Amino acid sequence: MKSSNARALAAIALTAMLTGCSAAAIEPTPTAVDFKVCLVSPTASIVAGSPADQALDAIERAVLTRGVQFDEAYFTQTQSTGSYVAAMNSLIDGGCDFVLAATHRMSKAVHQAALANPEAKFALVDAALVNDAGEPVDLANVVEINADVATQAFLAGYRAAGETKTGIVAAIGGDRLTPTANILFAFKQGVALYNDSNGTNVLLLGVSGVNPAGWATTSSWASAGKTARLSSSFIDRGADVLMLATGTTEVSGLEAKLQETGTLLVSIDAVTTEVSGMSEASTRLTDSTLAVIAKAIELPTFASIESALDGAFVAGEATVAVTETDQEFAVSPSGDMTNSLREILEAINAGTLAIKQNS
Repeated sequence: MKSSNARALAAIALTAMLTGCSAAAIEPTPTAVDFKVCLVSPTASIVAGSPADQALDAIERAVLTRGVQFDEAYFTQTQSTGSYVAAMNSLIDGGCDFVLAATHRMSKAVHQAALANPEAKFALVDAALVNDAGEPVDLANVVEINADVATQAFLAGYRAAGETKTGIVAAIGGDRLTPTANILFAFKQGVALYNDSNGTNVLLLGVSGVNPAGWATTSSWASAGKTARLSSSFIDRGADVLMLATGTTEVSGLEAKLQETGTLLVSIDAVTTEVSGMSEASTRLTDSTLAVIAKAIELPTFASIESALDGAFVAGEATVAVTETDQEFAVSPSGDMTNSLREILEAINAGTLAIKQNS
């Protein structure tokens, strides 16, 4: 994980590079511009590789290549929409021109802050903009940057159904919000396609029926403990591939059972386990990972910063589409599976295969 202190050190290092104190800088030093980009994080630390981390990497790229200024706000205790809005207002009062915020925790806060500060630009990363009633909305000064997780989840569902040895797989959400439900529903459709295409009857636990109200969730976003307990219950029922859309990438409490049973995981971002006796930043990719659904959003986030800097900002949704099937696989797919995944993706891109949304 990357703490605010660690990021402060990174900012110092960037400042040194920009002022010529480092001989390692290869790119020419950009001319400083009167444009400040700010990050608001709902937590005191940021998980490496997460959407928030990628947003921060995009800011650092803008500092190094475009000469923008940088500021940030982290939260250690008070975590509420009101506190997030107050932080954004404070940053804007301090000269921030472009505000970045990540995850659905920030959705309502960005909406409120954007309404109160129409002259500023906002990017909401890995989330959808909603009003106080939780209804989807659009604002002229907000861009929503999301990865096409549904397509990746669909492909992962197909792959999971082809990998199971017990004939049972499971999917778990962290909440019952529409974005999570659509990820689980896409995974379910991938399993169904495998069954239809191969004459199999792989059983999917956790996503029975069409009503998300009855689907398996931890009901506590980013809870490693609840993720481990619910996962364990599905393993006990025979599932040997689990799809985790629970908001956490830390599964230390489940590691022993995964190794004992040979159960594999499909996760949103890389699943890690803490290394005993080491610092909080010392984690490793679990050997039980089947596939990682990555959210590659650094470059489009950087592009949104550049668009605002260059006077070409475009509001609305900016979904990063999946263009190839090379997800991170700890267990390499067979040649036949690779060909099938490629054909499926081509059909999705051509519009001959549609992924339905559960809405």
